[in-house]
Amino acid sequence: MSASPSSTRSPARATLLQAAMVSGIGLCLALIANFLSPRGLSLGRDYFPAAIPDQAPKPTVVVENPTPKPTHEFATATRAEVEAFTRDPRFITQKYLLIDARNVATYQAGHIPGALQYDHFRPTDNIAQIAPACLAAEKIILYCHGGTCEDSIFAARLLVGYGVPAARIAIYEKGIEDWRAAGLPLQH
Repeated sequence: MSASPSSTRSPARATLLQAAMVSGIGLCLALIANFLSPRGLSLGRDYFPAAIPDQAPKPTVVVENPTPKPTHEFATATRAEVEAFTRDPRFITQKYLLIDARNVATYQAGHIPGALQYDHFRPTDNIAQIAPACLAAEKIILYCHGGTCEDSIFAARLLVGYGVPAARIAIYEKGIEDWRAAGLPLQH
């Protein structure tokens, strides 16, 4: 008497069923852990929003020492513009805002004086303070490490999602590394 085809497939079927059960239990445990964690991810949130369509032509900028940089839809700011920005009386009254888009640890290790901190990886941590200030501001410059760092771009896109007009936002593309290289002061 020979074995039927269904009896030869039975061990394979049992193995697949066990694998599916283990995977399902693992997924359920991961979702429960994420839900219970205070730092859990919002599963419905887009943490990497797409670029906003370009609404106005950007001026051509001549760069002395070009560095690879990500493309984005926002205006740009130079170090000289950021320096002038921080000396403007509107900066003191928070009509002009400077936002450091790096994480809390790097922000606390040293940031441009007067800059607020907003980490796009933890968007809800301080958005209650950042969003109203940005909505009331006339102009906002965001920065991160500089070079190929995209944190300031992602943070700017999130702010636009909260209703801040993109026309008010500029990116200091060379970032904190350029500021440090120029020997400018840092706040700790």
